[in-house]
Amino acid sequence: MTDTWVIVGASRGIGLEFVRQLLQNGHHVIAGVRNLSKADQLFELKSQYTTPERCIIEECDITSEDSIQRFANKVGQAARRGLRVKNIVLNAGILQYPNRATELSFSEFALHLHTNTIGPIICAQRLVNLDAESPPSKIVFISSDSGSATIFRDDEDGFGAYSASKAALNQMLRHMAAELTRRGGKWNNTCVLAMHPGEVETDMANVDLGWEVKGSIQADESVSGMLKVIEQKDETGSFWCWDGRSPLPPRKPSPTMTSTLNGHAPKSPLSIQRRIEHHEADVVIVGAGILGCALAVALGRQGRSVILLEQSMKEPDRIVGELLQPGGVNALERLGLRDCLDDIDAIDVDSYYITYFGEPVKLFYPKETPSSPRPIGKSFHHGRFVMKLRQAALACPNVTVVETKATGLVTSTQVQGQVLGVECVTQDLKDCYFGQLTVVADGYASKFRKAHHPHTPKVRSKFWGLELIDAKLPSPNSGHVLLSDKPPVLIYQIGTHETRILIDIPDNLPSASVKNGGVKSHLRNVVLPSLPEGVRPSFEAALDKGQLRSMPNSFLPASTNKTPGLLILGDALNMRHPLTGGGMTVALNDVCCIRELLSPETVPDLGNTSLVLKQLSRFHWMRKNSSSVINILAQALYQLFAANDTNLLALQRGCFRYFQIGPVDGPVGLLAGLIKRPFVLFRHFFTVAFLSIWVLFRETPFTQLILFPFRSFMVFWTACIVIFPFIFTEIWS
Repeated sequence: MTDTWVIVGASRGIGLEFVRQLLQNGHHVIAGVRNLSKADQLFELKSQYTTPERCIIEECDITSEDSIQRFANKVGQAARRGLRVKNIVLNAGILQYPNRATELSFSEFALHLHTNTIGPIICAQRLVNLDAESPPSKIVFISSDSGSATIFRDDEDGFGAYSASKAALNQMLRHMAAELTRRGGKWNNTCVLAMHPGEVETDMANVDLGWEVKGSIQADESVSGMLKVIEQKDETGSFWCWDGRSPLPPRKPSPTMTSTLNGHAPKSPLSIQRRIEHHEADVVIVGAGILGCALAVALGRQGRSVILLEQSMKEPDRIVGELLQPGGVNALERLGLRDCLDDIDAIDVDSYYITYFGEPVKLFYPKETPSSPRPIGKSFHHGRFVMKLRQAALACPNVTVVETKATGLVTSTQVQGQVLGVECVTQDLKDCYFGQLTVVADGYASKFRKAHHPHTPKVRSKFWGLELIDAKLPSPNSGHVLLSDKPPVLIYQIGTHETRILIDIPDNLPSASVKNGGVKSHLRNVVLPSLPEGVRPSFEAALDKGQLRSMPNSFLPASTNKTPGLLILGDALNMRHPLTGGGMTVALNDVCCIRELLSPETVPDLGNTSLVLKQLSRFHWMRKNSSSVINILAQALYQLFAANDTNLLALQRGCFRYFQIGPVDGPVGLLAGLIKRPFVLFRHFFTVAFLSIWVLFRETPFTQLILFPFRSFMVFWTACIVIFPFIFTEIWS
């Protein structure tokens, strides 16, 4: 008899790749697809093999019991013709994003359960019972670590029904494994496995997620790894990752931490006792990231008692938040935290190195006066900087740091809407922390934003990042921006040997589609040839290593904090495209503003909610001097350089020409966060627009000059369309 694999859900993505690799390795395959008319790629693959029995394609709609039974009958017929079903892979699944427990409909939930749980189990049941004399060796369910019973991934917002369906699948397949073992006889030789395929680029996974995706891989890499695991593992009912790892149980949170003096916890005055024993403080901050730590130290040094809550005190590992502009360094100095940039292998940054279709221009940060030193920014590993800020918070006697998971806000039953504190879970036990003011600084994927912020983040693209080792940059100590007819690429050094590269990939970019090989193919075939020559070897090596990670590039206008007892800050409040690297500068300037507006001299009692709300209204407009410039500039430049519209291309050429001929102190001062006057941005932007019209005039052939007035008007009109929506957003938000 000929050993045969059965692949259910084989028309695309992981299932199609299973069929491809199995056929290449000489196996026979029976492929089940929901709709034969939509399996063009599978039929094309089958056509490459002349023996009909090598690849049999049958219909199997996993949501229809009749269709499953018909498919099982077809497999049984093949078995009677001499094909032995050796291994079965149940790959069919669905993800309709988002599928939140608080929003999804009955039918949406049912669809996920039918497709991801009930259908695969029933299909496996029918197939495994076809031949009692020769049961299959392996039954493999393609599941997900989102359905893990031991690790709850609360950052995966919008995965409720999907995770529940995969969790149910995982439990049911364990029961199937145990039942087959109890049957005894030849059934003892049947091994049931669950597999997590990794974060695979497929059509099903092509959704805009609100969190960082780590370790994205291609379908071929995932399937190649899973085939090895399937061959090696024989512990029935077990769950394995594509690379052979077994998912680990969650790390238990560590207990409350506070500052230490001479190696011992300080003797507790009343305020520390309130924080540690009664979980009460003047301020409770959710999120010990850059803003949360800086604010905790700033308020603590003013004499406020602060509880700082953080889900994990491990060093974070992210691909953004690694370039601090000179304006951010200045803010850090004003907060007395400049030493947090020491001893983290941070790199001095004194300029931008911009190329436009390979033509370079270098723009130095402007000096305040001709005799003053040149401003310096810093680039570094994000996690190292955060850990230094956390050390500063731990060293502040008025700050208590607690490693716990914030799950909700505590609101008053007497004053409608007033926030009193934070609900948490610590070591599986529910807990609460109370403050006169609660600060939410839990980042770009904030779980508290939706209920208290009128806007929703908008995502047009993602940054895909790699860490390059010993890359040879054209201009050391510069932030590199590579511009062309492709989306922008950023390169900057983050350590003595490490360099970060970020590639912007807009949604639905054809060259990065799954059909054309996915993101990895786009990076290799489109991006790699356009990189500076000294960067290419390290880029290719990092790409081969396969540690691609992505982050959504979000735009979120700020709004006035109007909820009594609550203050939303950082990326939870306001985001812009990271093209200009201004996020941390905005955050640290916001901390400076809050420190001033809520100082004990101005607001003696943070429980005076009416006075606090009045100061937060002032904060909303006070911060705009710096944040508006960075927000507008980031969004306008991205809109300008990420499009191929004829008029935008004219503006691109004019902008780059402006960088070449100057004066550039104004534009670079805006990018650096040193100039905080929106009118300066307005003036330079329209200077670029008029220069673009002049460049267009110089490029226009004599025979087409009659059309020049119309073209020049369209270029100017496009400039208005680019910048005014963001100006109005800043004014009205």
